[in-house]
Amino acid sequence: MGYLTGDETETFKFEDAFVAFKQGNTWLVAALYAAFMDLISFIFGALFVAAVGVISASFVPQAFGFNTTTAQIIALIIVGIVILALVGIAWIFVATGLAFIYLTYFDAKRKGQELHLMAGFSKSWNLMNGKRWDLIGLKLLTLIIAVVTFAIIAVVGALLWWIFASMLTWTVFAIVLEAVLAVLAVAISIFYTVWFAMANIKFYEEIK
Repeated sequence: MGYLTGDETETFKFEDAFVAFKQGNTWLVAALYAAFMDLISFIFGALFVAAVGVISASFVPQAFGFNTTTAQIIALIIVGIVILALVGIAWIFVATGLAFIYLTYFDAKRKGQELHLMAGFSKSWNLMNGKRWDLIGLKLLTLIIAVVTFAIIAVVGALLWWIFASMLTWTVFAIVLEAVLAVLAVAISIFYTVWFAMANIKFYEEIK
């Protein structure tokens, strides 16, 4: 919320980090929305575990000495995979539809609109109509960038450790070097977190 406010004013102040507490009960609404999304995540997580259980169950009879045909095993695996696919698609559909559940509520609230708790659901859902693939693409892009970045840091760190600790036996120097790399990883992680948040804000501003 602070990023949204700061982006519109083109100047970010530390107090913007607490802007949700300056808009009446929006902080409480945020907590309720978060609790709801946690509940949804738990439900889909349970369905995912159940699907994995169906796949795993295909091998259980053999472990107890029961005769299970190949066809039965294949059938159970197929059923499990289908359930996994359906659960995954349903989760993506719901998660992207409610991706800006609080942001839409907060944005309208700070503009003086009187809203009820359920307004965020409908506003976010309607906002994301036809935009789900764009948001998925954005999240995949940021994920790829993060994975590649930290993979490079890990490879470089491992290589330098091998060079200085194994070949040259500069153990102390190697430890210091790894500490520097760890600090660099933390710094990049902070930068990535801020960048990803701003990317989401820009995406929201573009589609609203």
